[in-house]
Amino acid sequence: MADKNLDALVDAFHSDAQLIDAGRAYTGHDEIRDWARDEVIGGKLTVLKNIPKPNGTTLLVRFAPGGAGGFEATYAFDVRDGRIARLTLQYA
Repeated sequence: MADKNLDALVDAFHSDAQLIDAGRAYTGHDEIRDWARDEVIGGKLTVLKNIPKPNGTTLLVRFAPGGAGGFEATYAFDVRDGRIARLTLQYA
């Protein structure tokens, strides 16, 4: 099941997408897949607020790695042609 979730998550990104996680940059499906496998899959994400912007949205979320505890963060999405072109994650 985790592999299917990982595939679906990676497929939401353009093949040349960039993801910035607290200053660390990942570009393209392979790097985003490695990041997601190591840091996202198995966690619990709760959306606290959705702030639409031109060509995307910014979410205030609570992310709990491993499903418990966690922290608040902002996830700023830039979307192009229905897929994520850039995602910037920062601690709130």
